[in-house]
Amino acid sequence: MYSSKHAFIYLHVSKTGGNSIQQILLPFSEDKKVVSGHQDGVDRFGLTGSITPEKHAFLERYEQACPGISKQNQVIISVRDPYLRALSGYFSPHRWMQPAQNGGFEMRAPEWSKTAFLAYLDSGQLPAATDWLRLAGAVAQPDHVIRFETIEEDLARTTRALGLNVDVSGQMPHVNKTAETGTLKQELAQDLALRDLVLDRYKEDADQFGYG
Repeated sequence: MYSSKHAFIYLHVSKTGGNSIQQILLPFSEDKKVVSGHQDGVDRFGLTGSITPEKHAFLERYEQACPGISKQNQVIISVRDPYLRALSGYFSPHRWMQPAQNGGFEMRAPEWSKTAFLAYLDSGQLPAATDWLRLAGAVAQPDHVIRFETIEEDLARTTRALGLNVDVSGQMPHVNKTAETGTLKQELAQDLALRDLVLDRYKEDADQFGYG
C-alpha cells in the first residue's frame, strides 16, 4: 500500500493482520480495493494502485515501479511470530474454499496433516517476512514495525508518527478469521518440536524481528 500524500509504503506480509491494518490505512492511500473469485471485499480482497502492483507487493516491486521510492517514504511492515504465522497460513480461509453446488464458493472444514503442513511451507506460498524488505539481496531496515501481538498499539504509534488523523483505539476490524474454529490451532501452537522446525526454516525472520 502506498500514499504519496502521507509519504508511506505499507508492506503487507501475509498472515500478520494486514487486512485489518489496510482497512485503517486505505483512506490515506491512493490505492483501491479490488475483488475477484471468492473474495468478499471485507475479509478477503485485493489491492492495486498506480504504484502498488498488488496487495502483498514486496518493497523491490515498489522500487522497480519507482526507483528511489523506499528512500523517499517511510516503510511500514507488519510481522508475526513465524510459527504462529505458519499455522495461520495453513488454516487460512482461502485454502479451504471450494466451488459450491449452487454457485459461488463455500468453505470446507480444514483438516490437519503435518505432511501437508510441511508441503505448504515447501511450496513457497508463505514467503519469509524479510523477503518483503529485500533489495539487491540485502534486507532493508523498515521505519515502523507493527507486530501482530501488539497490533493496535503499534499501529496507533505508527499513525501518530505519520501524522494521520485517525483513532485506532477500538477500531481495529477482526477480518479474514481462521478457518479452524475449534481448539486444534491452539493445541498445535503448543507443539514445541514443530515450532522449532518452523523457526529453523524462518530463522532470518526470527533473528530480524526478535522471535525466538
